[in-house]
Amino acid sequence: MSNHLMSLENAVALQHITNRQTIVYNTFGSNPHPWDQSHISQLIDGSSPTPRIWELVDLPNPDKFIFLDAEMPTTTTWARDEVKYHGVQEYFYNFSTDDTDEDFFSEGRQKLVVHDDARILHFGGVNLCYYSYLLMNRSPEVEAALAAVRWKAEYAEFAERVAQYLGDFNGAHMRMTDHSHNYALDAQRAVAGFAKLEDPSKTVVICTDDPGRVPLAAVRNVLFVNDVINNEFAADFRQLPYQDSTAYGLVSLLVMTHAADFVGTPGSTYTGMVHRAMYQRGKENAYKVWHEEVDIAGSGPYTWNSWTSRTHGPAKSWWREWPESRLKKDLQ
Repeated sequence: MSNHLMSLENAVALQHITNRQTIVYNTFGSNPHPWDQSHISQLIDGSSPTPRIWELVDLPNPDKFIFLDAEMPTTTTWARDEVKYHGVQEYFYNFSTDDTDEDFFSEGRQKLVVHDDARILHFGGVNLCYYSYLLMNRSPEVEAALAAVRWKAEYAEFAERVAQYLGDFNGAHMRMTDHSHNYALDAQRAVAGFAKLEDPSKTVVICTDDPGRVPLAAVRNVLFVNDVINNEFAADFRQLPYQDSTAYGLVSLLVMTHAADFVGTPGSTYTGMVHRAMYQRGKENAYKVWHEEVDIAGSGPYTWNSWTSRTHGPAKSWWREWPESRLKKDLQ
């Protein structure tokens, strides 16, 4: 879901840049990270279809987009008429003619040049990239387009009601399944992560894919967001347009964006979307994760210039969200 949102936002930006009809394909990719859903199974409607990302968000200029579940069909005519780019991970785009600091922004990535004379511009490959890392010197117009990509009101309003019920709380995303082989979260690391929260006396609301594996001894005053939704908001959830695990994951994420402070899973775009929401509301030190990741000051004007935990470009495009994602205040 979060990965698809990132790619869709890039499609919106590219549509704005090129002013072309834009085909977004493979919108129904298989889930590469299966997880135990027993803790939410009482609410999941097995007959509810799985939503595509474009069915969960509002878009600017929706008539400019065509969505395909499958891969893009290829023909000889298309191959002859298209200019094929790599995935957006390998590029950056500068909205200004001012190329000052391009080397710092790009860190070796190619500058995206739009071939206006080509009939088809095809961005294949990996398009998993936060717009903060792709788009340099964003224009007011593209910022307005990005700001218009919003989760549909039904899901946002549901999450707001849950957050109001919870009151003033801290949030935590503990991804215990597919990331565990790289970043095992034990009690010691959990204690260190919770200590990063500004006010540890607040109730901690945990969002996780496996509540049974969460090291609860690490913190007091804990609630699981799935317990709150299951026990207090089941009827509300059943009124949502979609009632599958994707919708459940979405509303859980949106509840987390209301937390006073938050600690999450490194390398998870789900966590990244919560960090982005916090940057948007002005929380400059939002990036907190369970494992130590180090910034060093003074090596360049962009946050990723001083981030040493992941030094190669592709990981920087998706491993974490950046403070540079914050849109202009008057657009929020």
